[in-house]
Amino acid sequence: MRGHMTKSKRSHSQYTFSEFDPSVGEKSETQHIGASEPVKPSSPPAHADEPLAVREVLGLCPRLLAGLPLPCSLLCARADGAHVVITSSSAVYATASRSWPTFTAAELAAMALAAEHERASPAAFDTWCARKADAGSSWRLTSDVAIGAVAGRFEPRGYTIDRVLRAYGLELRAVGLDTELPLPATFADEVSHAAE
Repeated sequence: MRGHMTKSKRSHSQYTFSEFDPSVGEKSETQHIGASEPVKPSSPPAHADEPLAVREVLGLCPRLLAGLPLPCSLLCARADGAHVVITSSSAVYATASRSWPTFTAAELAAMALAAEHERASPAAFDTWCARKADAGSSWRLTSDVAIGAVAGRFEPRGYTIDRVLRAYGLELRAVGLDTELPLPATFADEVSHAAE
């Protein structure tokens, strides 16, 4: 179907869509905008089926996590199904780091810098998780460790949390605020087993 959207010069707020009429010339009182193909509805956003809090956090800059009005905790899943926590809450960090690899908001910023400069990989993330397991909660990821032994100055490039997590093979599953640790059913089972 070919059609034209018209706007009357007299009334700037009224639009109509009508069949194409070649008899209407350019000097008429009506402006015509041609549509060569039917208008298709846009596809839903990539994360449309996820909870609102997850969608909102995925669009944030990772460096903003530490500055949110309430501490925020992210429950992520690795490709093998193992869970990881990223948090700006010291209480959640202390609790979660006893059972799972747990990263701070500052460590997420270091991860972001590495991702923004193409130095991110699931293998690198696995190495950091192993260091967390070996050293406990005392080891922290820094920008120098995340980037590697590369000379130069690295500036942030504005990746979103979604893009950073994907660079490390992570998927955000849940978001918790304040001292709440987000616990979906499978993660809650891990919590009860870890407590035993």
